[in-house]
Amino acid sequence: MFRIIFFITYLPLLVYVYWRCLGLFKHQRHKRIFLYVLLIFALAFPLFDYLAHTIKNSNLDILIQIGFYTQPYLLYLFFLVLLVDIGQLIFRYSRQNHYLALVIFMTPFLIVLLGAWKYNQIKVNYYSVEIPKKESSLKKLRIVFASDFHLRGKSELNTLSNFVKITNELKADLVLLPGDILEGDHHDSERPLLEEELKKLQSNLGVYAVLGNHESYGKYIVDDFFKKSNIMLLRDHYTTIPQAFTIAGRDDLRFKSRKEFELFHKELPLNLPIILMDHRPNDFQKVKNDDIAIQVSGHTHNGQIFPFNYITRAMYDLSWGHKQEDHTHFFVTSGLRGWGPQVRTTGDAEIIVIDVTLK
Repeated sequence: MFRIIFFITYLPLLVYVYWRCLGLFKHQRHKRIFLYVLLIFALAFPLFDYLAHTIKNSNLDILIQIGFYTQPYLLYLFFLVLLVDIGQLIFRYSRQNHYLALVIFMTPFLIVLLGAWKYNQIKVNYYSVEIPKKESSLKKLRIVFASDFHLRGKSELNTLSNFVKITNELKADLVLLPGDILEGDHHDSERPLLEEELKKLQSNLGVYAVLGNHESYGKYIVDDFFKKSNIMLLRDHYTTIPQAFTIAGRDDLRFKSRKEFELFHKELPLNLPIILMDHRPNDFQKVKNDDIAIQVSGHTHNGQIFPFNYITRAMYDLSWGHKQEDHTHFFVTSGLRGWGPQVRTTGDAEIIVIDVTLK
């Protein structure tokens, strides 16, 4: 259903691009070739997205990603054609210009190329906050967190190795992974490679995770993956580090097992600072009114592809970064990886470090 909706949404944009670009071609043969290429590009994304979720073969990953790249290319082609049309209304220049055609078709390609490079450039962003210590004996706490790895198989192994290396260099007291670490519809022989790599994560007080919406896709149970990776998975549950803090985690909204926040909160001990993981940045009003010191989330990718970052800003109280409401510090990361095309034109491939002072 999603692929059908996606295609229907894109269709008016493609019709506009085809109609407005016809003037760039003099010969009917060239116009027909342009139509065929445009149709291939239009169908490539929904087709390869289907293949990515049905065929468990890492040898197809490169082909699938090529298909994914057509999505941002067509999006930016539409914006450029629209920009050229606005310019033509103002400056009255001719459309039948070889240089103009070159600019129109090459500029989206260069944007996607730059976005593909940016997609793999991991950035560490630092924050410092102060929270009430209550009965905790800690004075300082370093939290390192990242989300949205979207791991499928060995094709992501290099990125995962790089993440583990950077995280270990940051000397974390606590590592948090708030969801979408694994694609739930992929269960194959390559998972042990990912598990062995995640086992290398180092922290003084443990590595903890919650499930995101992508872990819920498919028929495979992903809990075992986290256990084999030496990661404590918190499914609407909590654990307490004695004389330090309580770490709690909620299931994503897609899981029927997710408890209402009021019911979940009643179970939490209140004598220590509470750090909460929730994959989606939801329930801010409820969370800030209760005794939660820090909440970490992901999911939004900060839009990943411009201008979708404006949509995520409108959808969530916080689409990316840090926000304090009352006594609660909310953090949302743009994620280590992304969904669909391996392209980022907004946001970073991000690891967040939170240096916490307890007073």
